[in-house]
Amino acid sequence: MHVRWVSAARAFIPLIGLLPVLAGCDPAHDVIVDNRGKEPVMLWEDGVPSHLVRPDNAVTFNVIFFKGPRTYEVREFCGEAAFCEQRVLERVTFTWAELEEQGTIRIMVGNDSTPGAH
Repeated sequence: MHVRWVSAARAFIPLIGLLPVLAGCDPAHDVIVDNRGKEPVMLWEDGVPSHLVRPDNAVTFNVIFFKGPRTYEVREFCGEAAFCEQRVLERVTFTWAELEEQGTIRIMVGNDSTPGAH
């Protein structure tokens, strides 16, 4: 009896990936932070620090849905410093409709990036 239940469960696992489609939900879209600099940076989402992005590294975040505009800022990372300006290196604000239209938003900072390139 246990074997039948496990077999039945395995048969339904691939269907879990179809749930958002069957429910009529939009698929996730990506926000990519590409740090081409020599220092780590911190990604802030609507004024809240969220992710550290190491030098020469790109991090992809899947965004499922949000209301209103959302602002992403990439700031200097201060680490253990008692005081740091946390200068904003790049700021991008967009709505869900804009993200849905573009599919992916790339925020690039560092030596090889161009300000405003996204």
